[in-house]
Amino acid sequence: SKESWGALWKGLLRFSSRTPAAYIEGNRHAYPPIYLNQPARNEAQVFPSNAVFTTKYTLLTFIPKLLYEQFRRITTVYFFMICILVSIPSITPLDPVTSWSGFAFIIIVAAVREAYEDYLRLKADGKANNLLVATVSPNSAMTQKVQSYLTTVGSLVMVREDERIPLDLLVLSTSRPDGQCFIETAQLDGETNLKVRLAASPDTQQMTLGQLSQIRGSLQADVPNHHLYEFKGSLEIDQNLDKTQSPVDSRHLLLSSSVLRNTEWVLGLSVYAGPETKVGLNVKLPPSKFSTLDKKLNSYILLIFLFKVCVCLIMGLANYIFNQDAHSFVSGSTDGAFWTFVQVFFSYFALLNYLIPLSLVVTLDVVRFIQSSYIEWDLQMSEDGHHATAKTSNLNDELAQVNYIFSDKTGTLTQNEMLFQKASINGNIYDDSEAEGTLGALVENATDATT
Repeated sequence: SKESWGALWKGLLRFSSRTPAAYIEGNRHAYPPIYLNQPARNEAQVFPSNAVFTTKYTLLTFIPKLLYEQFRRITTVYFFMICILVSIPSITPLDPVTSWSGFAFIIIVAAVREAYEDYLRLKADGKANNLLVATVSPNSAMTQKVQSYLTTVGSLVMVREDERIPLDLLVLSTSRPDGQCFIETAQLDGETNLKVRLAASPDTQQMTLGQLSQIRGSLQADVPNHHLYEFKGSLEIDQNLDKTQSPVDSRHLLLSSSVLRNTEWVLGLSVYAGPETKVGLNVKLPPSKFSTLDKKLNSYILLIFLFKVCVCLIMGLANYIFNQDAHSFVSGSTDGAFWTFVQVFFSYFALLNYLIPLSLVVTLDVVRFIQSSYIEWDLQMSEDGHHATAKTSNLNDELAQVNYIFSDKTGTLTQNEMLFQKASINGNIYDDSEAEGTLGALVENATDATT
């Protein structure tokens, strides 16, 4: 739809891929109050949209950021130096077109690879932003489907069983009489056990959908923070000139990107949206990572570069010594000795550029791109129709390169076995650490005695 493309273009044309400064954690001193069923008052507040963008580049920053990423590589700097040298006719007779075209090809291949990977991120963002969300219109018992990125803070959102929660919601009512609901937060903390959430107020739990769409009140919530299970606030409900206040905490908050389970439906008030959700504050920009191979390659290229400099110095010094005793008509140069040394040094520097092959960078980029495609096509790396996703092909060679494993879950890497150590029965101490099987032998003897 036009709205979908509008959201994507807005993301691509934004000046920076970073979160706006106003919504960065720590920049808010107080969070504005959220009003129930009063969209005009909520729109007057400073709240972010629920659009999510995780792309590494934008149309405005693609070229400068790409060049910055490429010039972090020693190979790119080296080939750029070669292109500059061959462009000086007095230093080398080589055709500069060949060198510049090769250098441009390196940048183009890297640009195509980076653009494709960022396009995949953009597609994933579009899928999340265009997810249909059921919202309740004020003063109406009807729900309407809107796209996730159009959902605003203060909206009443209805989530049904097995649906992903689009933004952080305060539970107002559930399908269960006790006001409980269950969410799965595996995508947030890796835990598959279901977590219990409760309705924020007994009053709202007993209301019908029509009543909830007509009530007035406000929510004063904490300033957004990245801690998943830290939340405090106060919910005020106005009912027939009677105001009731209920304290709320993390037990009443449904986190964005979690999934509703074992509950038919939940009606919640949107509290945090987009970059201010718990998930949004924990999401980091795609980093510019260097693999171990890239780091080693930089070291090897630096050594080759130093070797090449030594060779060029030797050739330049040999030419300088030769010209000390030779006449100008023999040397063929009327320039000074130092300038001749400089010319010879850079001439050999340009002529020996094959010591670091131009195809090295291109080959690595192409191989990594093809390898990432094979990873996504591998049926043995898929589950329930979902294939593996290689988001950054630069890190393919880091797979299985594990040096340390840390685990905080008992039973993940160890066996859940309880071994008897010591017991005191009727004043007698039975210590298996000193004599293994002491208590077991006592039990067997007692059994034999009774039989």
